[in-house]
Amino acid sequence: MTADDQRRQRRVGTVVSNRTDKTISVQVEAVRRHPLYRKPVRVRRKLLAHDAENACDVGDVVEIVSSRPYSRRKRWRLTRIVNRATLTEEEQAAVEAASEAAQVVDVEPEADAEGAADAEADVVEATTDASAELEADADADASESESR
Repeated sequence: MTADDQRRQRRVGTVVSNRTDKTISVQVEAVRRHPLYRKPVRVRRKLLAHDAENACDVGDVVEIVSSRPYSRRKRWRLTRIVNRATLTEEEQAAVEAASEAAQVVDVEPEADAEGAADAEADVVEATTDASAELEADADADASESESR
């Protein structure tokens, strides 16, 4: 280890996202005292770190070190994986579904436009039905109050 490596800032945190290529989002947590109230306050920060091999999964505990800027917000790089995540099958399926949903780009514009037109027609019909019911209720209330 060189002297420069010893001076660099190190953080240990949990991977909260690995959707982007060669980038992980790491949540680092620290407990600090509030300056006025002197009560311990949990401070969380999300840092972007460079993961050259795409080795991390969501939930892994990792160590990151400050480095040269890789992009506008990415100023850290992965040094090691401290602890691998043990996700249940449900959690793993939820993570995969969320990442697939974020990558869905192939939507047919024609089918989408037809569906939007049908949905808009349904909304117009529902609005007219609801307004007719409201008018009928208002008339009934008015006749009741006149008869009193």
